[in-house]
Amino acid sequence: MEDILNALGVEKIVIYFQPIVSLQKLKVVGFEALSRGINQGEIVSPMSLFSLAKDLGCNLELDRICRKLALCEFKKIRQQYNDLLLFLNHDPSLLDKNGVMHGFTYQLVKEIGLPPRSIVIEICESKVTNMDSLSRFVSDYKKYGFLLALDDVGNSHSNLNRIPELKPDILKIDRGLIKDVDKSWHKNKILKSISYLAREIRTLIIAEGVETKEEIMEILEIGVEFFQGFYFEKPKSPDKITFNIIENKAKEIVIICIM
Repeated sequence: MEDILNALGVEKIVIYFQPIVSLQKLKVVGFEALSRGINQGEIVSPMSLFSLAKDLGCNLELDRICRKLALCEFKKIRQQYNDLLLFLNHDPSLLDKNGVMHGFTYQLVKEIGLPPRSIVIEICESKVTNMDSLSRFVSDYKKYGFLLALDDVGNSHSNLNRIPELKPDILKIDRGLIKDVDKSWHKNKILKSISYLAREIRTLIIAEGVETKEEIMEILEIGVEFFQGFYFEKPKSPDKITFNIIENKAKEIVIICIM
């Protein structure tokens, strides 16, 4: 690990969590794990970190380091809140490298002592060129007991035809479709259509990147229950997460909708 950090020019990798909130249950139901590099007290963005790792040919090693750190941090929180889910990003472009990722996360979860059902494998399918590899990966991990989330649904690259192929448990709606949905008739209608589709195929929806009360209230009226975004909390280190503040924001939204 030290060799990788030196090559990337960072002192350490830290994991931030961003909460996912249910406005039906008025509680935090999970976290997405997000990686950051630290160099001389300054944060190195994940985009810079993973771009450099790809150039150096160590993106697989970095990806595995980040997953292990995220799972270890999640285990600490889950000892107090045992019904939480961890949304764990996988770089699906690595699947094209002869299946090098296959089974690693499953073995890691077993070693750390977490139930697979508490982990959501989050995949952005637009990065995959080998759909056969992705389909095998998804099938195997579902058999292990993991949940699957399809990320960035509704952005310019996502393909709705991948939904019946992968049969995800969760669809994460891209911020591009969420932003100003309360002001855009077209975005509203598209989100309603995706919400209807999700109900028909028994898939949950998470609205990503919510930043305003107006966006949340509009999306809630459409029938979406789960939210993630700066309105509730920015990504931060697990020890700085305040459940009561996040959940109070959820209560405020519901009270406004009732009034």
